[in-house]
Amino acid sequence: MAFVFRPRRKKNGKSVPSEFYSGRYRLEGDLTTTTVSLGVRSKEVAEKKLRDLIRQKERERVGLELPEICRETLDGPIAKPLQSWLDDLQTKGRSDHYIYVSEKSVLAVCRETGWKTVGSIRANEFIEWRNAHRDKAAKTLAEYLNTFNAFLNWLVKTGRIESNPLARVEQVETRGKERRVRRVLTEDEFHRLLEVSPPERRLTYVMGAFTGLRKGELRQMEWRDLSLDGDLPFVRARAATTKNKKTEPIPLHHDLVEVLRDERRKRVHEGMGENILQIEPRTRYWKRDLAAAGVPYKDDCGEVFDFHSLRHTFGTGLAKANTSVPTSMRAMRQSDPKLTLDRYVYANALPLAESINKIPGFLKKNAPENSPLDALESGQSGHSPSLAVSDCQKSSSGTASESGSLHPNPQNYGERQMEPAVGLEPTT
Repeated sequence: MAFVFRPRRKKNGKSVPSEFYSGRYRLEGDLTTTTVSLGVRSKEVAEKKLRDLIRQKERERVGLELPEICRETLDGPIAKPLQSWLDDLQTKGRSDHYIYVSEKSVLAVCRETGWKTVGSIRANEFIEWRNAHRDKAAKTLAEYLNTFNAFLNWLVKTGRIESNPLARVEQVETRGKERRVRRVLTEDEFHRLLEVSPPERRLTYVMGAFTGLRKGELRQMEWRDLSLDGDLPFVRARAATTKNKKTEPIPLHHDLVEVLRDERRKRVHEGMGENILQIEPRTRYWKRDLAAAGVPYKDDCGEVFDFHSLRHTFGTGLAKANTSVPTSMRAMRQSDPKLTLDRYVYANALPLAESINKIPGFLKKNAPENSPLDALESGQSGHSPSLAVSDCQKSSSGTASESGSLHPNPQNYGERQMEPAVGLEPTT
């Protein structure tokens, strides 16, 4: 069913036909009719436009032609769908900085590759662009691809294109190529930093190192977020300020509780403001305090200690305190254990040597008076030290010797022989 007509409307109490034609049609399988404005005065032209429209819709329905919105997205300027994506990000609550960086990244690649439309995006051209910019950090190149994939995947989800042309482009390897490797402060360095820092920044550093809150979260923290008088003092990280958009209570260290209580008493007399901390957006004061404390911003190994390293210090402190992984993830407000353990735990600060020395040893307690290594010397039979005959062989009591051997039944240990192999299966 299909026909053209001129819609009628009331004017001065009379039904007056419109100057332009509209069309009405219903395709096979449709339950209702569809009305479209044809925008022409000639009936013959209107009927032609309606026939062409119906033919196009039928081809779209069977997959012989792309929907109109896809054609407009692929052939039109890339700026229009890009702005729609950015507007949607803003509606979803993404930060202004994230939106700015996303727009800048997409436009920069499009400008250098000559992409004017979404339909002109090609995987091989993106790879060539990336190869030409291999001097950039691996993480930066990875973020360019992540941003483009986020944009193109959004177009797919909203029905503007059928597939992501960069979906099969592989990421660059970032492991071992980090240009900014963060480290954590030692206890002595942290104490020196607090000694030389002004009071207003000293509180900021303590809050960052003992709560793991990010710089933006600390900047927006208010006195109403603190609960200092209960049995379990905590700070409430509000969903409006956190990265994962979840409200989480973070228990406070007992030393930090005392500092915050003292600060609250001072603020009562001086005038309480909403925000607890005054954090400078730039890093010059941070670097100035580090220099005054004799702590290098960048050490000889190229590892840096920036403000976000305070969060790494918090995560490493949890690991050094033998905190379980689920508890550390909850304290750090993270959902990926790999992120918690690999990125936010500084391996060089862990008590690795102490942990290794807790493993039960293998030297005899009654070693000779010479070097302890004499206990490992091979016997007359020429066995290697690891297989040397020990006093466990000579014991006939069936109990462990004074050397603390790990063998539960050392009796006749030296008489044990390897059993012959059976078939193709190795014996253990």
